[in-house]
Amino acid sequence: MIMNNYAVLFSKLNQLQKKQSNHFQTTSFWEKATHELVSCIEDQRLKDFRRDKACLSYFVPTYGPPGLGLSDHIFEQICQTKKDLTEKQITTLKNFFNGTTQAISDRRAINACIEVLGFNPFKGLIESSVGNPIEHHNIEGTKISRPMANYMLGLLFVLSHLKSIRVETVVEIGGGYGALGELLFGSNLETNLYINFDIPPTCIFAEFYLKQVLKNNFKSDLSLPWPSQTKIEQLSGAHVRPNWDIQFLEGSPDLFVNFHSFQEMEPDVVRAYLNEINRLKPSYLLLRNIKEGKQKRRRNTAGVISPVKAQDYTDWLDQYELIAADSFTFGNVTADNFHSELTLWGHK
Repeated sequence: MIMNNYAVLFSKLNQLQKKQSNHFQTTSFWEKATHELVSCIEDQRLKDFRRDKACLSYFVPTYGPPGLGLSDHIFEQICQTKKDLTEKQITTLKNFFNGTTQAISDRRAINACIEVLGFNPFKGLIESSVGNPIEHHNIEGTKISRPMANYMLGLLFVLSHLKSIRVETVVEIGGGYGALGELLFGSNLETNLYINFDIPPTCIFAEFYLKQVLKNNFKSDLSLPWPSQTKIEQLSGAHVRPNWDIQFLEGSPDLFVNFHSFQEMEPDVVRAYLNEINRLKPSYLLLRNIKEGKQKRRRNTAGVISPVKAQDYTDWLDQYELIAADSFTFGNVTADNFHSELTLWGHK
């Protein structure tokens, strides 16, 4: 699809979304985001989306600004105030502000887990530069971005508890620009099918990215409808679909994944998606969301109306049992003590 046709595609998907039930509409958190993200598509800036301000704010996580919460301007002010800083001190501050320090920390955790496992599921993986990323940390000769590191840590979290797990079929809701699909098909985990369901316009970014990264392994087209009965066993390769198409999927995937997006939805919407997951009966669930719930919406600040918290998943996932939870090693604890918690669930 020629890039300038993506604006037409968004308009089409936007109209289709309006015909879906309330649970498949854009939630409060993403209402403002959608308007900002669409301009990247309409202005034909998709080729640089991994350095676009709106994309970095909403679905392209970074170690440095804006994800760090501290800007380049603050760094410059500190350096100007302390003009007697040594070169080592300046480098230390720079590595903190641009995210290198945390990227190294994640890389060390990844390497340590791989050593304990006794095999490297990501051997030979080279992360793509499609989207012109603003942040690719080169650590020991290996490029790493925060989205890719997040998913690596997530899969290593699974493998640390279920070393022989099969991940031939993986379904994700809210997969951002598709980093998990890139990781799975670039890994040694023998994944045969990956499906990412997401709202427009985010699904457009994922199609744009994975179509170039995975080439012949990318099998779907957002401009074409799915059949009302789409069976997992009849699919292969990577697929990106609008969020409401999950209603048409049939069959039980090996693994269901949700990273960060359930925390950005209202409770009734999360429950509706979990009802779909309960219907599909994946063997395992891998979730990463804020244990305490996302911040509430305030005037001029994105947020949710009612946060979804860790206990809610326990209450709603009655077909599943919690195998493990972690926010310190594989997840993240923020400076203001919010826990980005990974949880692994097995079907009872």
